[in-house]
Amino acid sequence: MPAQAITTTTDVWVDRAGNYRFHEENDHDGGRDVVLYGRELSVALRYGKMIRRVAEEPEPSRLLAEALGGPAAAVELVAAQARVAGGGAETVGGSQATASVFSLGDGAAAPLPGQTFAGLRAWRGTASIESLSGRMLVDDASGALLKADLSATFKAAGPEGPEQGALDIHTVLSDVANPPPIQSPVAQELVLRQRIVPEMHELLHGIAEPRAAAEPHRRAAAAPPSPPREARP
Repeated sequence: MPAQAITTTTDVWVDRAGNYRFHEENDHDGGRDVVLYGRELSVALRYGKMIRRVAEEPEPSRLLAEALGGPAAAVELVAAQARVAGGGAETVGGSQATASVFSLGDGAAAPLPGQTFAGLRAWRGTASIESLSGRMLVDDASGALLKADLSATFKAAGPEGPEQGALDIHTVLSDVANPPPIQSPVAQELVLRQRIVPEMHELLHGIAEPRAAAEPHRRAAAAPPSPPREARP
């Protein structure tokens, strides 16, 4: 199978009220725009219309985690075979931060706490890291990731045998002191259609009927016939 590669760029904005907006696109002509504004969640696929609906957890949190999750996903993949060393302290925007340097270890590290690989993520449990290099910078006060540059190559078990892969993650946090407020987007209301009985009959072509309508016929068929009345002279 020829090598396949995809490059995804995600820009995320979060304001002080907890609203967020992110724009995501890749070099395979895919992508999406997502906006959380108050109690409304608006989503549009690339080239599609923005559709608005009520924001109900856990969806808003899950979408934000997906947008910000590149570095965490990379660390999860390489953690059991990584060697992490201190990279010194730095001052970023007046705040103290600590750097961590990643390199390939001997594979003796323990998996991350609670780490499980199932479903579409099951392949990560078979991954063998072949090369690893990178550096991450974390704010001392908040624990926020300020910058990440991480590259790795690996082998993993695929459905048709071993497969090779590579990842290259670059993340930077900026404009922390004065984030601009998120604006409510222009979006269409999500319209939910309720299928009514005539539509149901048309789709089923008479092969089924509502239980409530069929029940009286069943009761009438099951009831014993009434005895004939005697004729009076």
